[in-house]
Amino acid sequence: MVQEEIASMFRNFKIDNARRVDFEGEWIQIPKSKWGYLRDSVFYGKTTQDGEPTPDNPVDLVSIPSEFNLTVRGRNLFSIGDNYTLSIRGITFEWNKNTQEFRIYGTKTTNNANVSISVPLVIPAIRLAGLRYIIWVTGSFETGSGLRVVYARLRNKENNNNVGVISISAGTYVSRKFSTSSFTGDVYHFSPLIEIPEGAIVDLTFKIMLVYGDSDEHIKYAGGNTYPYRLEDLDGNLHELCSLPDGTRDEYDRDNGILIKRVKRLTITSGTEPYAWRYHAATEISSIIAMADIDNLFSQHTDNANSYSSHFRAVLGENTVGCYGIGSVPYSGKRAPMIYLRVPKEVNTNALAQGYIDKIIADTGQPIIFEYPLAEPQIIPIKQYGKTYDGQVWLYNQKPVQPEDDVANVFTDANGPMKFKAISYGG
Repeated sequence: MVQEEIASMFRNFKIDNARRVDFEGEWIQIPKSKWGYLRDSVFYGKTTQDGEPTPDNPVDLVSIPSEFNLTVRGRNLFSIGDNYTLSIRGITFEWNKNTQEFRIYGTKTTNNANVSISVPLVIPAIRLAGLRYIIWVTGSFETGSGLRVVYARLRNKENNNNVGVISISAGTYVSRKFSTSSFTGDVYHFSPLIEIPEGAIVDLTFKIMLVYGDSDEHIKYAGGNTYPYRLEDLDGNLHELCSLPDGTRDEYDRDNGILIKRVKRLTITSGTEPYAWRYHAATEISSIIAMADIDNLFSQHTDNANSYSSHFRAVLGENTVGCYGIGSVPYSGKRAPMIYLRVPKEVNTNALAQGYIDKIIADTGQPIIFEYPLAEPQIIPIKQYGKTYDGQVWLYNQKPVQPEDDVANVFTDANGPMKFKAISYGG
C-alpha cells in the first residue's frame, strides 16, 4: 500500500511540475528534454534586402528558401560527415565519423615539407563569434632529434586567413576563443598540420571540439543529425518563407504539415503579366502608372507601406522617379491592392506604361518583385515525412531527434527563425 501511494505521489508530482518551454531564434540552444524529439517545430519567414533598389539597379529580396537543412547537434559543433583517409609523405590522416576522432600516424619519408590536410567543416557564420576551439591530443612521437610541433588551423575557404594557430604537446589540450574579423563566408576548413623530421614515427589521436561557453568540463562528444527540408505542397509547388517590415511573416508548422502564408510575393514578368499596368496620372515632373492585384481582395481600404520591392523605393510621397506606394481600389464589392509607380513624365499612355515595365525587366534581366500582405492568410498543406505521394515515400521534413547530450544546438543553413518546444519536470 505504501509503495502504491509513493508511486501515485510521484506520478502526480511529474504531472503538476511538467513545464513545456518554447525556444525561439535563428540559433537555439535547448537543454536536454524529457522527450526524445524536438516537438512543435515551427519555421518562420524572413526577408532581407541589402541596399536601396532603383529601376536600373535592383536589389534582391532574399527570403528563406523552399529547401534548407536543419542541423541538431550536442555541445560539440565539430562535424565532418564521412570517413576520410589520406596519406602524404608516409604520414596517414584518418577521420572516423563514428568516434569523431582524427588519427595521424606513420613514418615521415622526407624532410622538405610539413604534412597537412584540409577537410571541409561547415559552421554557420551567424554564431562564429564566441566559438571556442578545444583540442585534446593523445599519443606519441618517437624520440630523436628535431622539432616536433603539432598545429591546427581553422580557416576560411574563400580567403584562407588563419583564425588561429595552436602549438600542442602530446597528452594535453588547449582552448582558444576566435574572433570573426577575417571571415566573409560560412564554410570553413579544419587543417591539422604537423612538422616532423624525416624518419620520425608519429601516432597521435585528436579529439576536437567547437563549443560555446567557458567551461571545458562535462562536455560530451555527442553527435547529431542534419535533416533536409523541402516546402512542397500537394500539387508540387515550392514555397519560400517571407516576412514584411512590420514583422508579418509566413509560418511553416512541421508537426501539423501546414504552411500559413501571410505574405504575397508578386512577380512581374511583363507589362501585362500577371496584371496589366496602366497610365494613372501626371505631376509636374513625373507620371504615375498603376496595377491592381485583383486576386488579393481586402474588405476595406488599406495603404501598405508595409512592403518590399526589388526595383523601387517605398516612398511614393516623394515626387521622384523610382518610388512606389500601395493603396487600394474598389473591385467586386471589396478593395484590390493598387501598386503605384512614379515614372518619367513622358510615360503617359497605357501602352507606354507597359513598355516601361518591359524595358526595366529586359535591361536588368530580372522580373520585378513586390512583397506585401495577403488579405487573408492561406493555409497550404505541405508534404510530410514518411507519407507516400504519387507512389514515392517523402523523405524530407523529418521530426528532429535531440542528441544524447545535456544541450542541443539547433540551426539551419538558411539562418531562419524557428521555434521548438521542450519539456522538463520540476525545473
